[in-house]
Parts: sequence; structure tokens; C-alpha cells
Amino acid sequence: MKLKSFLGGLILLASCNFQHNNYHAVDPSISQFVAANTGSWWKFRDSLGTAVDTVRVTSLSNTFTPLSNGSDNELYQTIVMQMEHIPSLKISKVVLTRDLETSTLSYTDTSGNTHLLLTEPSTSEPTILDSLVSGKHLYKKVLTINNFQQPGNTLYIAKGYWIVKYIIKSEQTTHSWILDTVMIK
Repeated sequence: MKLKSFLGGLILLASCNFQHNNYHAVDPSISQFVAANTGSWWKFRDSLGTAVDTVRVTSLSNTFTPLSNGSDNELYQTIVMQMEHIPSLKISKVVLTRDLETSTLSYTDTSGNTHLLLTEPSTSEPTILDSLVSGKHLYKKVLTINNFQQPGNTLYIAKGYWIVKYIIKSEQTTHSWILDTVMIK
């Protein structure tokens, strides 16, 4: 009796139609700039000496889903890193996505404005500095985003560290948010 049950299970298993899924990951040239887990944090200080902002990763999701108009067997990666800013308790997030042809890195700031930072493949080569000093630290392979939020502003994202410096220019002054302390988990 056990043998018949076992053979029946094998026949049933062999007759099942297993779906073969194709997984399409975010391009590593983009994902290398965002390497953090829940609990990671960054402490920034204003170069004018007037403010401190701490940013903490509150959640991280990594999913593979089909495109809305595509095959259920073609799964595309989306990574979302949500962060809380202290003391304001406002939320920002980083989103890495993959679609049919491209991978993108975008940032939604604490005001809810979404900024496309990088696309791969890109029509123009992104500017990557070999090194950058921010605060007391030297960072290697730093992505430079010019005209971030406003003309003249520059955002610096270091490989494996996320934002390490943000220069803000206005008509009256230029100041920076400088990464002071970081804990990447």
C-alpha cells in the first residue's frame, strides 16, 4: 500500500507543470551605491554649524514581480530602502528598479519630491570621482549628481555608503551637509 501511494505521488509530481521564471535583477553598477540594511544610520552636520540630521533605515524590501503588461514568468527586481530623519521624523526613500531595458535609482526626499538619480544603460556617462573627502573621511568611487533639487546643488553618493555630502548653493551662501558618522549594517 505504501509503495502504491509513493508511486502515485511520483506520477502526480511528474505531471505537475512547473513554471520556469526568469529573474531580472537591478544592474550592479547602480545597486553598488546603496548598500545598507534595516538599522543602518548616517549622521550629517551642516557646514554652517547650525544643524544635525540623523538618517536611519527603517525598512528594506527586495521583491521580484512581473511588469503590469508582461508575462508572469518574467520577474523584475525592485529594492526600496525607507529612511526616517531625526529630529524631524520625516520619511525619505531610495528606490532601485529594473524594467524591460533599464535599471534606475531614484530618491524621494522628505517633501515627497522624487528625483531620478541614475539610469543604466544611460545616454550619458555618470560622473564618478575617484575619491572625495567629506568631514574626516575619505570615500572612493563617488557618484556626482549635479543640479540636484535646484541648479547649482551637488549630491555625492559613495559606493557602499549612500549620501556622503550634499552642497547647497543659494544666491547668498553655499553650505554643505557633511557625513559625520555612519553605521552600515
